[in-house]
Amino acid sequence: DEVDHCIASGITVVESEIAALFAVCAARGARAGAVVTIMGIEPPTNVPVDWDEIADTQWRLFEAMLGTLANAAPPG
Repeated sequence: DEVDHCIASGITVVESEIAALFAVCAARGARAGAVVTIMGIEPPTNVPVDWDEIADTQWRLFEAMLGTLANAAPPG
C-alpha cells in the first residue's frame, strides 16, 4: 500500500538511510537533520561544471546544518 501511494504521488526514490536515521532518532528522542544532494546527473554538454564549487557548497551546507543542530532547542 505504501509503495503504491508513493508511486501515485510521483515519488520515485526513497532515501532509506535518512528514513532510518529519522526513525531511530524519533524513537530515542534525539535530533536529526539531513540534506540530500544529487550527484551523477550528466550536465548539458555546453555547460561547464565546477566540481570544486559543488564540493565547497556541500561542505558549507554541512557546516550550516551542524551549527543549526548545535543551537537548536532539545526535542520535547
